[in-house]
Amino acid sequence: MPRKTLLVAPHAAQNKAMRRLLADAGGDSFEIDWVPSLSDAVAYLKQEQGNIDAIIASLTLPDSLGISTFERLFAASAAAPILILIAGRDEGIARCALRHGAQDYLLEEEFNGDSLFKALTRMRERSIYERALGMNHVSAARAMPVRMMHWSQHDFLVRE
Repeated sequence: MPRKTLLVAPHAAQNKAMRRLLADAGGDSFEIDWVPSLSDAVAYLKQEQGNIDAIIASLTLPDSLGISTFERLFAASAAAPILILIAGRDEGIARCALRHGAQDYLLEEEFNGDSLFKALTRMRERSIYERALGMNHVSAARAMPVRMMHWSQHDFLVRE
């Protein structure tokens, strides 16, 4: 059964590229619905009412920018894990989103189909685990202390 994924990105070309990257990586088990703005995403999530397995979101949208984009999307998507797409210069914003409930982030300049597929698969697996524990991603994030570690040019989350 395809995993229903919402892509929130301002350009139709990003939608096409994302579909192509996932298909090339063997990720044809993802059904991607695309919306170009935060307001469209909020309306879509309200209509779908929990029938979304994951959200991929740019934080640079025509009607919202930065961490407030994540906060509003997070509030509208209580059950769906969120993968942030961020420009490298804004990596601090992505780390802030992680501390506030985002599941993961990818740098727009560096990700490929394999990294996208792996990130979505890990998010799905964590979501299944959280549901088995009777948690959503918000309560699970609060239940496990997270410590940021820096190694080379990558940040890692370490569960204590």
